[in-house]
Amino acid sequence: MKWLKRIGLGLILILLVVVLGFVAWAETPLGPAPEALAALESDARVTVAQDDFITFQPAGQDAPTIGVIFYPGGRVDARSYAVLCR
Repeated sequence: MKWLKRIGLGLILILLVVVLGFVAWAETPLGPAPEALAALESDARVTVAQDDFITFQPAGQDAPTIGVIFYPGGRVDARSYAVLCR
């Protein structure tokens, strides 16, 4: 019976390591590339606003009446898609 307790303790330890590894992986999303951070800067063509959402709007125009909502993928920082959305 002593070996059965050791096996059970080993399985619990392995499960704990797997769960902690998954939590660490899930809580560290991929960050944006330098190109994406550069695309978040406003210029003469595009005005970028960052508050609750990241908004790209043509510069010098009134507020648009239509737009596109881009929903980012899981485990990826939303800023990473700035080049595509711009």
